[in-house]
Amino acid sequence: MDAFGVSTEKVVADARLPPRIVEEEHPSVDTDELLRIYSTLEAMIGVDAVVTGLRSLGENALMPPFLAAISCPDLRSGICRYAECKRLCGPMEISLQSDGETAAVAFDWLAPLEQVSPSLVIGCTAAIVDISERGSGRRILPVRAEAPNAADIPAHIAEKHLGVPLQRGTAMRLLFNDRDLDAPFRTQNPFTLKLLDRFFAEALGELLPAASRSDAVRESLKRLLPSGIFELTAVARDLGTSPRQIQRELAAECTSFKRWFVASAASWPSTISPSRAIRPKRSPFCSATATRPPSIEPSAGGRARRPLNTHPATASRPGRKGIGRGIQPLRQLT
Repeated sequence: MDAFGVSTEKVVADARLPPRIVEEEHPSVDTDELLRIYSTLEAMIGVDAVVTGLRSLGENALMPPFLAAISCPDLRSGICRYAECKRLCGPMEISLQSDGETAAVAFDWLAPLEQVSPSLVIGCTAAIVDISERGSGRRILPVRAEAPNAADIPAHIAEKHLGVPLQRGTAMRLLFNDRDLDAPFRTQNPFTLKLLDRFFAEALGELLPAASRSDAVRESLKRLLPSGIFELTAVARDLGTSPRQIQRELAAECTSFKRWFVASAASWPSTISPSRAIRPKRSPFCSATATRPPSIEPSAGGRARRPLNTHPATASRPGRKGIGRGIQPLRQLT
């Protein structure tokens, strides 16, 4: 509670929470207890102070979901990574949908929205604005902010933290210009992202029910594709198994890695294309542009001959026997 400047014991007592929350080093709370905590905080210090504290927790303390988001290549992949990580940190699911012109970031609470305090509504949506500013170096504002309970939220506080007025809508969401989500992040850090991905993958694996190998591969590709990683070996490493084992299990489910890659890559057109990913890797010992071996063509007399060298750096000039030192004209094969 340091970010809010209040005593943990006081909040726990006023919210009528179990004393264990104060005694345990890393206490866990359910949805009802979480909502009661923020309602109590609002009564103690006000909505604006609670929202300010929430934003400082993410931006200044660099909480894991926030850190994972700003470590991504751009705002689009950062929002998706943030959504994936937030599943571990609160009773809310975040999704991103785009029609090519407008991108909607939707916040779906697992509790009735009328029970969610105004500070949580504003604080969670403002986190997306903070991610854009910390990652890109400029504040990318939404074109519209909506919430079904907008009338219950102080308008001046919402506009202060979101940059736009909060309007009544059918869902809690932020609307952006789609092109703004392609803003590159100067804070991109693949190494940090890899470490956090491993941590969140293990934590999610403990919380989510057992799923098929297809589901596991799909979720792994969602995490890896935004960073431009798409090889089967990388997915196997992420899932803690071997490529051969993944192929066997997918085959048993009458599917393949290629099928799931194509389906996942379709949602990341700016990051990777299926044709590029499925193409075999070029050997590091090969040049960037492959050259075909010279073909042997029959001459007019029926004898095979090689075509003259036509490479601009070594082609023979008319009337000369090759160019440079030690270069001889090609002879017909007899």
